[in-house]
Amino acid sequence: MGLRVLPNLLKVYHLPLNMMVSGTSWCDFFTLSMPILRHLYIRENIDIVHGHQATSVLCLHSTLVAQYMGIKTVFTDHSLFGFNDIASFYLNKMLKFHLAHIDACICVSHANKDNLTLRAAVDPSKIYVIPNSVDTLQFTPNPGLRYPVNMINIVVICRLTFRKGVDLLVDVIPVIL
Repeated sequence: MGLRVLPNLLKVYHLPLNMMVSGTSWCDFFTLSMPILRHLYIRENIDIVHGHQATSVLCLHSTLVAQYMGIKTVFTDHSLFGFNDIASFYLNKMLKFHLAHIDACICVSHANKDNLTLRAAVDPSKIYVIPNSVDTLQFTPNPGLRYPVNMINIVVICRLTFRKGVDLLVDVIPVIL
């Protein structure tokens, strides 16, 4: 649908998804987006295609098109998925197919790496762990603003889902208190 160039010269492409998703099946999406992605990769002389999240159809399809073209691909995974329900089973099969020829993967923890290795059959030597972090030079809480002064504040920012590990809070918070 267009191209926007941000002030830092980052280019943002908008694919015509309204046209593609309005069809009767996801086949329309794959059929119509493949030539668009191919044209984009060639025109911009793309060297690496990097996608995030196992549940993103656009991520998986974009890396697959890049693999067909011989472009290096990297996949970043943020979440733990199970093995015992139909949705996880289907997702794991899709990942196994899409990541079969991936050049590298990035996971946010060693548990995440182990999980991705098991569910997508990715060679562990291709998976790199880069933990999420907070730049403490840019974020320094002011303890003087706490009320009451001696109170410990615990902040958790995440979706309340099992795969995000939020169930562990039930066990951890009493230990901290």
